[in-house]
Amino acid sequence: MGGVWLLIDARSVEEVESKYPKLKAYEDKPEWMSNSDKSEYIQDIESIKYHWDIDEKPTGWLADL
Repeated sequence: MGGVWLLIDARSVEEVESKYPKLKAYEDKPEWMSNSDKSEYIQDIESIKYHWDIDEKPTGWLADL
């Protein structure tokens, strides 16, 4: 089982899941992820533009959800 990891800036998990019901949102990193892994992950996500703001019009594949 796998998934796509991305970042959405929002006020709550509920706000994300209400706007994008096909997504499962989490507030914090998984327990197994170290803080340095989290920092590296965020840099990677930023570089491929998988970071959105809930208040802005979605782009790319997020717009198709």
